[in-house]
This record gives sequence, structure tokens and C-alpha cells, in this order.
Amino acid sequence: MSGTRGEVTPALILNETALMAIGILMGVVMNLYIPRRIRAIREDQRITEERMRAILRDMGAFLRQEPFDGQTDPAGKRGAGAPFFFPSGRGPGSPP
Repeated sequence: MSGTRGEVTPALILNETALMAIGILMGVVMNLYIPRRIRAIREDQRITEERMRAILRDMGAFLRQEPFDGQTDPAGKRGAGAPFFFPSGRGPGSPP
């Protein structure tokens, strides 16, 4: 009876070897790809952090009941229509 508990079969060894090879290959590919993209990754991280900072600042203003119009961009400037996090200029519920 094959596949019983504690039995080491050639298929099991092949399966484990294939899993290790896939893991090693993925590690090599990521180590080759990520360093080339580090500048773009850092810029995306900076933009995301600025946006989160603005969102949290606006939430804090709302919770303190300060005047809030939802138009603040990450640099603290006032926008001209839609909240800064809707690049299309349309917020949720806006007509298409």
C-alpha cells in the first residue's frame, strides 16, 4: 500500500525537490528584479505615506469638529474640486 504514513517514495522526494527549486528560483528572480525598481518603490511609498498623512489629518479634523471640506492634498494645499485621492476628479457617487 503506497502513501502510508512514514513511507518515503521517489514521488515524495521529487515533489519536495520541485518545491525547493521553485522557492530558490523565486528568490533569485526577486533579487534580480527588486534592486532595479527600488527608486520607483521608494517613490510609491513616499506618495502613499503623504496620502495617508493627509487622510489621517482630515480624520483628526473631523473628530475635533474643525472646519473640513475634503479638499486637502498631501502638500496641505486646497484642491479645486474632488478630494486628492480621486485622480479622475470624480469621487464616489459622482455621475460618470
